[in-house]
Amino acid sequence: MAAKGSFPSSPFWDYSLGIYRKPGVADACIALQDEFGLDVNMLLACLWFSAEGPGRLDSDQIRECVGRTRDWQDKVVKPLRTVRRYSKEQPAELPESLRDEFRPRLQAVELDAEHVEQLLIAGVLQPIIDGRDAESLSAGSRTKRNPGADAAQNLLAYLALLGVALEQRITERLRLIVLAAFPDANLTALAGVGD
Repeated sequence: MAAKGSFPSSPFWDYSLGIYRKPGVADACIALQDEFGLDVNMLLACLWFSAEGPGRLDSDQIRECVGRTRDWQDKVVKPLRTVRRYSKEQPAELPESLRDEFRPRLQAVELDAEHVEQLLIAGVLQPIIDGRDAESLSAGSRTKRNPGADAAQNLLAYLALLGVALEQRITERLRLIVLAAFPDANLTALAGVGD
């Protein structure tokens, strides 16, 4: 059980922090979020599942993750993001010293809200990953996988579920994100898509 005031251990959160810190990933994720309405946590989930899970997400699994987090995203995460961004603009009615005191706290709450969303997503995907691990151990070996290609397919399936039309700005950012996670990835799934 987690100590009061702390979150339970989460392999998804740990994985996400590592990927998000890689050069260009945060900017690409935020651009996809702001320009196309994509959820950064779902983008990262597509990568994590291909790295740690069976590889490919099916549309029902993606739909369940999106459904489980939609209200939290709309009613908590997005409003917090809006408030944080507004506070960054240095509203005239807020003295700089108060803004400097308030903004880091607001950022921490927003990050906690993102963490909660990831725990909701992991609640859907972790049992699948754990089940795959048990099957792999009982079979005695893992099948050969291609996590980079799986990640690209997961991302494309996520965009398709949302009805986001591919264009060059999207595929360039998706390529950057996938290659940050899987430097040797074969991205033929994204080759020419949206160009």
